[in-house]
Amino acid sequence: SITAYRSPSWTNPPIYWTQPGSPIKFAGGTVFKTLEIFPNPSNGIFNLSFYSNEIDDYIISIKNILGQELTSIALKNVVGEVNKKIDTENLGSSVYIIELSNNTYSITKNIIIR
Repeated sequence: SITAYRSPSWTNPPIYWTQPGSPIKFAGGTVFKTLEIFPNPSNGIFNLSFYSNEIDDYIISIKNILGQELTSIALKNVVGEVNKKIDTENLGSSVYIIELSNNTYSITKNIIIR
């Protein structure tokens, strides 16, 4: 996505830049891509899926809106398509941050639990 910023003290033109997004790239290749969380909003059980081009260990962290980790799930030696069913029925209704990370990179998405 493209982002622009214009300070009131600036004249023309505004500054544009590209925000990083999915997929996350490493040395020209894709480390993990197509992170999907569904259904969103959820009643407490949702699916997380992504694709990993390399064998790696991943951590799925569920954080509250303040960024405090509530729980995490370790995935060891995964490669290819990953589908994980996650049960958060013990959490209250709120917006939560889902973070997928390996030793080098991380990506986050939000989920609404009703």
